[in-house]
This record gives sequence, C-alpha cells and structure tokens, in this order.
Amino acid sequence: MTDFLGILESCLKRTRLFPGEDLMIEVFLNPAAGLLGDKKRLDALLASWEKNPPLQIDESPERTVSVEIHRTGSREENLREIVRGVGKLEQFSRETEGGKSHRSLLLTAGGDGFHKDCVTHLLKEMPLAFRNITLFRLPLGTGNDTPLVPDPLNALNLIREGVQPVADSYIRTETARGEVDYALNVVSFGLDAYVCLLLERWKGKVKGDIYKVMVDLSTLLYDFYHRTRVSRLTLFVREGDSGDVHPVRIEKRILINVFGRRGLTTYGGGKKILPGPENHLVTGMLRLPGRIMLKGLFMKGRHWPGGRRVSFFRTEKMVLDYPAPLLMELDGEVVYLQKNDFPITLTIVEGEIHVLN
Repeated sequence: MTDFLGILESCLKRTRLFPGEDLMIEVFLNPAAGLLGDKKRLDALLASWEKNPPLQIDESPERTVSVEIHRTGSREENLREIVRGVGKLEQFSRETEGGKSHRSLLLTAGGDGFHKDCVTHLLKEMPLAFRNITLFRLPLGTGNDTPLVPDPLNALNLIREGVQPVADSYIRTETARGEVDYALNVVSFGLDAYVCLLLERWKGKVKGDIYKVMVDLSTLLYDFYHRTRVSRLTLFVREGDSGDVHPVRIEKRILINVFGRRGLTTYGGGKKILPGPENHLVTGMLRLPGRIMLKGLFMKGRHWPGGRRVSFFRTEKMVLDYPAPLLMELDGEVVYLQKNDFPITLTIVEGEIHVLN
C-alpha cells in the first residue's frame, strides 16, 4: 500500500492537466478496494507504472500542484470527510493569484460502489459543487463498469497527459413521495434488480464469475420471489437525427427494464447489457424457456438491435407506475420500492458534472 500511495502521489504532482494554472487535487481512496487486496494484480500494476516514462516528468516550476490523499474509514466518516474536502476544492477554484486561475480535481480511487457513494452524496448535499470541480475516477475495483477509463494504468496516464474535462451526465430518480436518488451508470427494475440483490447476498461467498452464477439462479427463481404485475411506462424518446422527443406508452408485464445514462454501457463486470447507441431496454414477460434462451444472448451482448422480445429506446425520461412493491437497483445498490413510491420518474441530467475523458 505504501508503494502504491507514493507512486500515485508522484503521478498526480507531475500531471500536465490544466497547464499554467495552480491545481488542487483531493483524493479519496478506499483501502478495501478489490485491486488493493489482490497482491498479484497490485504488484503487476506497480511494476507497469515504474516502467512508464511519464513518471520522469519534472514538476512544473510555473505553478503549484497540491495533492492530499484521504484513506477512508467507515462510510459515515468518509462522507463527512469528502464534504470537507470538496468544500476546500470549491473555495480554491474561486480564487486567483498572480493572474493565474485555480483549478480543482476530485479523484475517487476505488470500486463502482465507492465512487457512486461519494458522488451521489455530494449531489444530495452540495448540488452546485461540480460547477467548479472536475471529477475523475481511478478504478481499483473488481468489476469497474462505471469509469470512462476502466483500466487504472490508462487512467493515470490520462491524468498525466493533460486531457481537458468534458461535460457528463447522470440519472436522477424521484419517487411519488419526493425521495430523490442518483445513479452514474444504470437504473433497472425487475429481474435485473433481483440479480443485484442476490449479488449483494452472495458476494465473496462464490468463486468464479459470480455475476453469471447469480443470473442463472435468478432466471430460475424470480417467479418464486415476485409475482409480476402490469407496468405502465411513459417514455420520452428522442428519435433519429431530428432530435425530436415524443412520448411512448407501454402497458404490459415487464421482465427486465434497464435505463442507462447513455448507450454502449456495461455492468456486471463488463457484460454488454446496453451494447448499442440506445440507453434503454425493455423486455416483456417470458416463460422459462424464453428466459434461458435470452439469458445467453444478454451475457454475450447479442440481444441488440432487439426484436420481438427486446425493445431498445433512446429515452431521456421515464415515468414508471406499478401497482405493488418492486425492486430497483442503482449502479448495483438495491432499493425495495413500496406501492406508494409510484409513479417514479427517471431523468437523464446533462452537463452538470465535468470529468476527464
């Protein structure tokens, strides 16, 4: 861990990001991240970094780069610390000195769940903070589905080479009771959320591709867990090159409903659930033989471009009404919605977060 932290700090202090401007970097690192607990993978990563020429770049005398690395403890302690750290970044970014502007970078180093926890907490507690702060994730988890750059070595190279930030999006959910939550990758309902529920319960207890094992189990067991009722969906869908948005209404029993912030999205450890440009898929109810057939296509990303069983949409907003409790998952975190949570509204929020890409 000590070697890793030393190399990480050295990489950040020699970044070419925002040349000529003073830069403050706050790093929130999860010591329990999957990669850090895997000695073989960590040693290989450290060896690759040590052989990487950009490590030899001298610190620029024309500006100051400050780096503070926080090794997180409990979830509550981490969330309190990240609010304090982002407060420092926000204040620094509003200052100027000697004609030079100040830039701020928030870097989360951990898995998908850790990154989501940090960012969604900030969206709830400090919704305007990201207007002045650039966000980046160093992926150190086992699955790494949400980062724009899923390989940690490439992620550090990207920071050091000095790419410019771009506007990014996230998903906002709001229940009928006014409860708001966020997702940075996907929100799903039904069978897909049940897979995540089983993953939560069995993580660390099953060897091999645990996602595949849980998909197999959920395909067989879902009907025993939940009696599927009719869903009423109102989708606001963007069509073709014209950019026109129009409502699409669906009323039927739905097996899988996956709403992503964009297309070409993976989760479950790299599974191409949204393999095309569309960000939303809906699958009607299927009997067991149909599910088994479709499961194989989903696991290989061959269910696109859709057809009789699977429909794809470019959906900007979805309103879901359902007459009973239902599972929802947000980037792997499972929430059990009650009947009075419906209708629930999902919206893609564009341009309020800036990330390195």
